[in-house]
Amino acid sequence: MVIVSAYTVNTPYEKEIEIFKKSIDLLEIKNYKIYPLVNSGSWEKNCQQKAVTILRAMEELNDSILWIDADAEIKEYPAYFDDLGCDLSCYYFKSSWNPRELLSGTIYFGNTAKAKEVLWSWIKLNQTNGVWDQKNLQTVVDNRIDLDIKTFGVQYIVIDGLGNYQDQSKVSIIHHQASRRVKKEINGGK
Repeated sequence: MVIVSAYTVNTPYEKEIEIFKKSIDLLEIKNYKIYPLVNSGSWEKNCQQKAVTILRAMEELNDSILWIDADAEIKEYPAYFDDLGCDLSCYYFKSSWNPRELLSGTIYFGNTAKAKEVLWSWIKLNQTNGVWDQKNLQTVVDNRIDLDIKTFGVQYIVIDGLGNYQDQSKVSIIHHQASRRVKKEINGGK
């Protein structure tokens, strides 16, 4: 398994990826790759590059991919994902507005034919609309009953400030939700 992330150049995500990279260095993680991406002009379009980047990494590295967003920090090596042996591993967030929201800030894709099919379908759906990529991914996954999916614990996708995980001593990956701070700037003030 390879940890993969990406950031858009000439955006505030250049600073976010430095925090991410520092957390990798502190844990002495060697098996990772970070991709610099061209700013597509909107936060939504930039996010839609995630699927393409994951597929690119899987093909280049010939390995399973643990995607972690650029605005995250790894606090403890996520050993759960080593040799996981499934098509997809994700976390479903339960809230009053959505009882089963697939979160994509931390997500695992096995190096399998079915995982690649999901990635291709996700890419195609992203190309047809301006919808947030995470929602497009959930649409694709929800329409595939043949996938071997393993859900993981919230400690791998703790959202800073949300309080979705109380035991901070066991946090493996924390997401700082930079979008809440920089989305308008990337979208030209909109």
